[in-house]
Amino acid sequence: MNIKGGRALYNGIAFTSKNNKAIGVIDENGESIIKIQERIIHKKILPKKIDKAISKLPFIRGVYFLFENKYMRIIFVISIMLSLLSNSSLVSENTHLIHLLIFFEAVFSIILLIILIKHFIKYKHVIAFHGAEHKVANTLWDKRELTLNEVRKSSRISEHCGSNLVIFWMVCQLLLLPFNFPEVLDILLGFSIAYELFKIKNGHKKPIISLFYKIGAFIQEKIVTREPNDKQIELAILIVQSLQKVEK
Repeated sequence: MNIKGGRALYNGIAFTSKNNKAIGVIDENGESIIKIQERIIHKKILPKKIDKAISKLPFIRGVYFLFENKYMRIIFVISIMLSLLSNSSLVSENTHLIHLLIFFEAVFSIILLIILIKHFIKYKHVIAFHGAEHKVANTLWDKRELTLNEVRKSSRISEHCGSNLVIFWMVCQLLLLPFNFPEVLDILLGFSIAYELFKIKNGHKKPIISLFYKIGAFIQEKIVTREPNDKQIELAILIVQSLQKVEK
């Protein structure tokens, strides 16, 4: 059975296979509760045939994915708004507006920092579940026995983690800056290149692309995951085993 995806929850983990989704949480009494449900295939923006055709077109498929994925869509809209606002002729020609914009950016940055710190303090166990998810997935992909000891040996760094794609995007954006493309084109082109790099099989082993993955690995290790405890690993194992039983 192949795991199609996984993610950390507030107090648990979710894994998806080809046909099903398993959600596991640890309740207030420390008991593991696992729920299996049929996997819901989200409706595509375009008809199935067109969607399939676009998914095979290099660079075009990256832009399509950007608009299709709601999380990426939010990041894209925020990026466009900030870029347009910063480069607006109305702003650049008005000193008062420039100062006002700088003030709001500073306030926004402070608020964002406070929210992030509060988030990590309140939901620090979520990143441990994220680590457990990665460890179990890596154990499966390495085709090793799914036991507590084997999972413990696995890395919590995953080349399949979505954080890598965001890192790729940021690096590609920086590399495109000297070309002075229009803002929208710059963002779309940066993401389409990042998506193609992310799609390369075993890209983490390629000489140049591996540098991108090293940045992503650092972010995963220091920020978005942490070493899980035995209970969290055992929950992740139970979730996958539950999926395996259903898929047989």
